[in-house]
Amino acid sequence: MGEPALQNAPDATSPGPASAAGGIAGPSFGLVGICARHWLIMLLSLAASGALGIGYLLYAPPLYTSVARIHVTASRPRILNDAEPAPTGDDFVTFLHAQRAVITSMPVLQEAVQRRGLDRLDSLRGVGDAVRYLKQRIRVSVGRKDGIISAEFDAPVARDAAEVVNAVVDAYVANQAAQQQGMATELLRILGDDKARCEGLIAEKRQQMLALRKAAAAPSLDLRDDSGGVLRTLQSLKEALIVARMEAAAAEAAYSEAYAAYRADPEVEQLIREMERSGTAVSDPDAAQMRASIADLDQRVQELMRSKQCLPSHPEVRAHKTRLDYLKASYVVGLSRKAAAAAARQHRLEAAVRDQETLARDLADKADTHARLDAELRQLERHLELVDGRMKEIQAVRAAGPINVRVIEPAVPEPLPEKPSRTQVMAMALAAGLVLGSVLAAIREATDHRLRTVEQVRALLGLPVLGIVPRIRRRQRAQRVQILRVDPLAPASEAFRAIRAAVCCGRQPAQSGLRVLLASVSSNEGTSLVVSNLGVALAQAGFRTLIVDANFRSPSQHVNLGTGSGAGLSGVLAGDVPVASAIQRTAIEGLDVIPAGSPAVAAPEVLAGERLEALLRELSGKYHILLLDAPPVAEYADARLLAGLCDAALLVVRLGRTDGRLAAQACDGLRNIAATLLGVVINAGRCSRKRAWGCFDAPRAQRGRAVERSTADAAQGAASGPSGAAVGLELGGR
Repeated sequence: MGEPALQNAPDATSPGPASAAGGIAGPSFGLVGICARHWLIMLLSLAASGALGIGYLLYAPPLYTSVARIHVTASRPRILNDAEPAPTGDDFVTFLHAQRAVITSMPVLQEAVQRRGLDRLDSLRGVGDAVRYLKQRIRVSVGRKDGIISAEFDAPVARDAAEVVNAVVDAYVANQAAQQQGMATELLRILGDDKARCEGLIAEKRQQMLALRKAAAAPSLDLRDDSGGVLRTLQSLKEALIVARMEAAAAEAAYSEAYAAYRADPEVEQLIREMERSGTAVSDPDAAQMRASIADLDQRVQELMRSKQCLPSHPEVRAHKTRLDYLKASYVVGLSRKAAAAAARQHRLEAAVRDQETLARDLADKADTHARLDAELRQLERHLELVDGRMKEIQAVRAAGPINVRVIEPAVPEPLPEKPSRTQVMAMALAAGLVLGSVLAAIREATDHRLRTVEQVRALLGLPVLGIVPRIRRRQRAQRVQILRVDPLAPASEAFRAIRAAVCCGRQPAQSGLRVLLASVSSNEGTSLVVSNLGVALAQAGFRTLIVDANFRSPSQHVNLGTGSGAGLSGVLAGDVPVASAIQRTAIEGLDVIPAGSPAVAAPEVLAGERLEALLRELSGKYHILLLDAPPVAEYADARLLAGLCDAALLVVRLGRTDGRLAAQACDGLRNIAATLLGVVINAGRCSRKRAWGCFDAPRAQRGRAVERSTADAAQGAASGPSGAAVGLELGGR
């Protein structure tokens, strides 16, 4: 091959020149983009829904709406709880919605139909069950701010609508009155039973309290006044017991002390035992006086023995000693009997205190029972008073009712029909049309795999977009395939110049041998048109260009460029025609073409031979660029065979026609043979009025001068030839 590597070739993963353009871009992938791409479906859906809405407005019978407004307040009768307020906040909202459900209940509607004879109205004739019809058609709502309940009904006759609403409201009021009477009667019965029970308990408590007072033999069982003197007596006994315990302790201590002091004398101890055993009467001794007498007599005995030096056996000493021993024994026995008397008194007082405490406890128990009974009696009396008050209140409320209903605004016949509303019907119809159109567009988008936007092409194929050729207006075939000659400043002309700039990035006419394959994904996607116009653009830039029509399936380059269809590529590859005879010059300076020749040749077998490779090598030495027009990649194997012999390949995609799945398969097939995919050329793209790569609209007054400049550039390129000086590339429009 000529030059196996491209200089400065764009990366297959980077966006091409068209990605930087703001003037050519497809719709987004969102729902808005889908609806925009399928605008015809959206338009038809809106038209159909609009027609249905207009038909409904023309043929739907007019309906008159009557409204009645009711103010409902809750005044619940208190039964036994003083803190039972009327419902407020969320509870009141729940209460209002409960009343709304009552208004539309079957009993209320049945009462309305029977009392007013609603089934005889013209609007309700022929509906079958009038009650069920009303339940389905009547509307009851609760105001969010004011809490007003509104009842509405639509009827073909204005008078019937008002009659139905007023009948339902009257039935609701009557229903509430009946319910309040029944509820009041039931409450009075319950409170009456409770009152009788309370009166019986009060009488029973009073009898028990009287029995307790009689058993206690006291006018009152209040321990605070101590009318019986029980507590005072108990207190006196406790004080006397304390004194007795102190006296008994003192007497016992004195006895123990005297006995311990005199028991050492055997005669005194023997005398004490005889006196205690015989029960000799001893006067109550004065402790101090007795101790003084004993001490005085003991002193005399001691003096007598010292002064007269008498022995203990002396009669006088012995007489004093006998008197002394008697005094000591009498003193000890007296103390012993005094201690015993104090202990006995203590025991008696202790027994008396125990008895008095038992009496006090019994009285306290009776007092507690009496207090409990008195508290229960007072509670029952208050409860009875409360029940009496509630019964009087319910009797007063029975007339007004626990639920007060006031009709603020009765229903009146309306002079004008309210339904159907033109604005509402048409808005709903258009909204339905939008929804239907969106659904159909989404279904169409899901089932349609054709590429419709530039973003889809980039995302799916992963290739840069080298140029976007806008849709060319209807022209003659010769003008469409040579648009650069006919209208150099047309958007399509600028697009082909952008493609030329991408293909020849950094190349100059002095460099030769670049082979570029152009192939589409499927048939009728405009590959031949792109090849013809790209060849013209390259020739105008000074590149000697040869178009090789290798599309034996559907050859068209001889028609596009106005040459003969005789000798062609098929004859050269078969060896029947020399190469020089097959090359035909066109009307564009620097652009030649080799037509396909006879279409009867077996294309895959001929293209797979060595003759084609040798031919391309030979032609690469004579021309700067070779453009090969190949059959569709997804339909024939010819393009893959040719791509292996070329330096680069361009894939032509037509928006709205090319299948995305086939395009991805085509790219994979070319990559599998190691073909260099330079990028994608989009045919029949959309172009805005803004300047962008390959898409530029100029005023018609400038086109004549542009044609002259284009002709001058072509003449300069022809004069330079293959070995001429470098010619600068035109990158897009001015």
